[in-house]
Amino acid sequence: MKVGEKQIKRGGNLLQNEFPVVPRKEGYRGVWESGDIVDLEENLIVTAVYTPCSYPITYVLDDGVNAPENPDHYTVEDTIRLKYPTKDGYAFEGWTYSGQETPQKDLTILAGTMGPLTLTAHWTKDSGGTTTRYTLHYESNGGTEYDSERYTRNTEVRLGRCRCGKAIPSLAGMQTRT
Repeated sequence: MKVGEKQIKRGGNLLQNEFPVVPRKEGYRGVWESGDIVDLEENLIVTAVYTPCSYPITYVLDDGVNAPENPDHYTVEDTIRLKYPTKDGYAFEGWTYSGQETPQKDLTILAGTMGPLTLTAHWTKDSGGTTTRYTLHYESNGGTEYDSERYTRNTEVRLGRCRCGKAIPSLAGMQTRT
């Protein structure tokens, strides 16, 4: 998009404060790539450079603990799949946010989202009362993504095999079977 033209005599100057306003781009901050132009000797194109705005994410956890992978900021370019928080004696039911009153367990912040977010965690008391529950997060390292799962103490977890046919190694402190 062409914003404007300025006629400057050969050897002339154009100060940055004389540039037109940088065109607005939703979710981004824009600046001109050039500062003051001095001793101009030929035609010149000055380009706008845009940087994504950073927006805060506030988590309301009701004494729960957020997953360390959940970020506290995001940009319009990010797609973020939120991990589950934990709370002793409770099961995570999902997140709510402005305009969404029904808790969503698997929540993804999609690219194109803009503005500050407040996410509220919702919980239900575990049926076992004070049973300690653990969350198993799967780090796929670029492979297929899996949801985190919650287990009670001494639960046997079957991990399976990778596509290469090798057994997945046991996790320290957990009972596993391949």
